[in-house]
Amino acid sequence: MKLEQFVSQQLSMGYPLHQHQGVWWQRQRRFYYKPAFNYQVLAPGSARPHPLRALVGYSHSVPPGTESNHKWPTMLVDWTSKERFSLENLAETSSDKRSQIRRQVRMAMSNLEIRLIHSIDQVIDDLQKINISAILRTEVGKPANYYVDRRETWEKFMRKLFALPDREWWGAFYQGKLVAYFYGFAVDGEWIIDTAKSMTEFLHLRPNDGLLFKTMESAINAHGCTRINYGGWTPDDPKLSQFKQKHGFQKVDIPAHLQLNPIAKLALNVRGELPSVQSPQKD
Repeated sequence: MKLEQFVSQQLSMGYPLHQHQGVWWQRQRRFYYKPAFNYQVLAPGSARPHPLRALVGYSHSVPPGTESNHKWPTMLVDWTSKERFSLENLAETSSDKRSQIRRQVRMAMSNLEIRLIHSIDQVIDDLQKINISAILRTEVGKPANYYVDRRETWEKFMRKLFALPDREWWGAFYQGKLVAYFYGFAVDGEWIIDTAKSMTEFLHLRPNDGLLFKTMESAINAHGCTRINYGGWTPDDPKLSQFKQKHGFQKVDIPAHLQLNPIAKLALNVRGELPSVQSPQKD
């Protein structure tokens, strides 16, 4: 989809956006903003969110070669090959353990049914169980009881999100039961892996390997994307970083411009919380 379509969808979902100086900005935390599409490239000084909204500050990525004062460590695959992406040429995007990752993808394909999810009605309960399992394992995202105590709110959000056009939900099924899923979309030729979650007790069947491969295959071959974005570098979760790397993702420091209120900057520096790139959604 085009940037304008993405912004329209974000607005329809009720995300906190406002337009200022020709750019749509989305609140990331209290009084701090980034462009609605996190990776929209802007020249430093060309635009900023409304000053009264961004009292803490804002940031955005900048064109390559432009002076920058910040960086967003991001996991990316740049597909420069003219060949179609496939299991056979997976080596072109992997730097090590090439035969091992092929075996793991084949294992996933043989043990699981990996396909697009076309209807949320049949999997909504499985999605809830997967989200709970994922949070108990990773401790990242909303607390597990959120998906039970606020089931109605969560389900309403999920149904609305699932109904958006030009988005893909890939599921790994074991004996008809959804045990893992990947969710993503393309904006101006860049595929964003927004969410990736799985049930702990099925990880030995390699659902994430199969889902990531099918996601990349669809993004490159079906949608013509030349870049796949798998969120931020996770130094505090080396297993996740290694998983991405074995599939060919590389850590790239995206140059960015960060503008912070001096008082806010001092406080964030002391607390070690300077804003960085967003990881895939954990909702």
